[in-house]
Amino acid sequence: MLPVLFAVFAAVLSATAAAILLLVRGNARAVLLRGEEGERAVARILSALPEKFVVMNDVIVPSRTGSAQIDHVVISEYGVFVIETKNYAGILDGDASGKTWRKTLGGRAIEIRNPVMQNSSHVSALSLVLALKKELFVPLVALSPECALSERLASSLRASGVSVVPFPSVASFVASRRPRVLSRGDVGRLCGELSRVMYRSPLARRRHLRSVARSSVRGETDYGRCPECGGKVVLVRGKAGLFLGCSNFPSCRFSRKWRNGR
Repeated sequence: MLPVLFAVFAAVLSATAAAILLLVRGNARAVLLRGEEGERAVARILSALPEKFVVMNDVIVPSRTGSAQIDHVVISEYGVFVIETKNYAGILDGDASGKTWRKTLGGRAIEIRNPVMQNSSHVSALSLVLALKKELFVPLVALSPECALSERLASSLRASGVSVVPFPSVASFVASRRPRVLSRGDVGRLCGELSRVMYRSPLARRRHLRSVARSSVRGETDYGRCPECGGKVVLVRGKAGLFLGCSNFPSCRFSRKWRNGR
């Protein structure tokens, strides 16, 4: 009798675990689809900008420790706009400089990554690959109209000077930016350089997703470990352009040529 009971218990436990796994995967898929829907909505809004604003969507570029996926980049004479889109619903609470925020919907609260800090890392990646001062970037977080900020978070964002706007206001925010900080020649050069360094192939995009998964679980980098000292391999900009070097420089002088998509 006992073996039968154990077998039944094991079967029930296995079925429950499978059901939970399917539920988790389903929720993750739903979150991904909602995020993509928000990015498409903002892309449509940005497409209405005048031609002098060059819009690039879903941009993946190399970063110092791997790669960065940026929802929207707008290059203009008024600066380089780096836009992080969040298609959230509910109330957001937290601090402008905190690692995480709290999103509350229907009485249920969850911790989410601070999109302002997330976008700051995107600015750093673009500053590196474009050889452009951070002062010439305009970071912007676009939120769904279904999302609201708590008074505490709104006050913190105002005090820090961070720009957070609803989807419908994104294009008007970009178009109203003044003064001019780049020449037309600068805009053309930056567009060409970004097109050159951004990852386009499906293989490169898969590598980026694996890099994100590893960094969130084990803190590893997409470039691996230095074969000479075991330090982290990082992306560096030198006089001749981008290359891979060791984080333990100058004690370790390992270097390797950087290639797009790797």
